[in-house]
Amino acid sequence: MFIYMALALSTLYYITTGIQYWVSDYLQIVLGVKADEVFYFYAFTCLSAPFLGIVTGGIVFSSIGGYNSPKAFPLMIVVGVLACCVSWPAPFLHSKVAMYLMMWLLFYFGAFLLPTMTGIMLNSVNEERRTTANSVATLWYNLFGYLPAPFVYGFVSSLGTDIVLASREALACIMFASLITFVLLLLGYQQKLLRLRE
Repeated sequence: MFIYMALALSTLYYITTGIQYWVSDYLQIVLGVKADEVFYFYAFTCLSAPFLGIVTGGIVFSSIGGYNSPKAFPLMIVVGVLACCVSWPAPFLHSKVAMYLMMWLLFYFGAFLLPTMTGIMLNSVNEERRTTANSVATLWYNLFGYLPAPFVYGFVSSLGTDIVLASREALACIMFASLITFVLLLLGYQQKLLRLRE
């Protein structure tokens, strides 16, 4: 379960990092948004969505008994479905308002999931191994999340001759990684159920 959760978090960081590096470029090239408007939108999104997501997630998961509750994993899967629903249409949108909303919701759902996913991941290993597990997970976040995200988008967008189409394809490479996160969450939940049956 630790491996599935650590990889799920890595793909979550991959999506977040890809958006952080390239959303201003994408909005200006594809949707024709002015640079100062992108700055205000992104500042508002980065300040409000993660904060509200963490606070809301903390309140909701605390009310159901924390990340050890039997309801925690199913709730994470529901939120994962919602995150997929807002990320997948993003590369096909032609409205900047719809794109702003999708980005805000994606950051919100990611922040909603992050503390509980981390808690479940670290709680899945023995207490004496948690420090090592945390270090290994951090290494994976860097290798599979933070490092490839800016490269993948930049590489894919540089391949096309039509810059708008190439940027949309590059964003799709970032956004469709949410499917991997969701599948890894399902596999982690399956491992949890198998543990409970033993």
